[in-house]
Amino acid sequence: MTFAKGIHLRSRVVGLDIGSTALRAVEVVSHKRTQTDTLHVYEVLLPKGAVVAGEVVETEIVVAALKSLWLAGGFKSKNVILGLANQNILVRELVIEKMSQSRLQESLPFLAQSQTQIPIAISVFDFYPISELSGDIPMIKGLLVAAEKERVLQNFHAVVKAGLKPIRIDLTPFALSRLLVSKPGVSKPVALIDIGAATSSLTISICEIPQFVRMLPSGGDKFTQALANGLSITLADAQILKHNIEPDPEVATPQHQRAMKILEVESIGLINSLRNTINYFSNTHSSAPIAEIMLTGGGSRLIGFAQALSAETQIPVTPVELFSTIIRRTQDGTVELAEVRIPITVALALALPLKKVQR
Repeated sequence: MTFAKGIHLRSRVVGLDIGSTALRAVEVVSHKRTQTDTLHVYEVLLPKGAVVAGEVVETEIVVAALKSLWLAGGFKSKNVILGLANQNILVRELVIEKMSQSRLQESLPFLAQSQTQIPIAISVFDFYPISELSGDIPMIKGLLVAAEKERVLQNFHAVVKAGLKPIRIDLTPFALSRLLVSKPGVSKPVALIDIGAATSSLTISICEIPQFVRMLPSGGDKFTQALANGLSITLADAQILKHNIEPDPEVATPQHQRAMKILEVESIGLINSLRNTINYFSNTHSSAPIAEIMLTGGGSRLIGFAQALSAETQIPVTPVELFSTIIRRTQDGTVELAEVRIPITVALALALPLKKVQR
């Protein structure tokens, strides 16, 4: 894995978001350090089980979907940047002696041995530098990233098999931080929370630089399953209901009233986990209090979730999600065209140029 460590200008690349329900891609071209144009955006839906918790399970199905995505979306470049975000990834703080990049790569598995339970022989490691520490011996503080090699390669191999060229694998929370946490002059910590289908991430950044990352094994699918079980409806109907509930009890139907109660109960666990993680950071770091929570991801659009999270953490919550409208053929393959509004935050974050040395 290689992460953002310096300026990296490129002519044309595609950020690829491999999700549980769809493949989403954004193609950009970079002219200068400050100018990037978005060229193409597209989405192809996936059958249930093809991708689970961000990991490709049914390779041939995903390969076929990738080929369809490139053809229908009109993408010209085959250079792809992949995002990595699942509950099996460990991100931990690590302070190491300052050394060359080559020596760091050789030493990292041994330096990481005390920080992770993942077996070294079957794992990949990387180090995201944050700052240099003064002292008799120059030291660097950063984030150790550890993942099981096979889990990383599953997505990599599917992309290669589709005739594409992965040029970098980026930790999705790092990419989202570069895109969303970019307010000039803001020096206070910002918590960026991405609620995915099966996994959520919490990244605390200061001036766009991630200081702390945690992956949580819970997401929007948990809410959908709870609705399906509690109301005795199909998962497909529960997914639709989840995003179309009438929150006003005065006008809501009995089904919607029951659904709201189910979601309120089900969201408590995730909200408590997020609150406890934020409190842990605040209690173990000397930086200023977290000034804002930025909320993104499909699961974050759950009615009432942002308000409940703000009430529990006593921190202002700002929902942030970027969308693009595309024209896509209907699912049955007919020639009828339909406008579709798709979330592109992750794919766009991956595609944008790296900005600056992270120190």
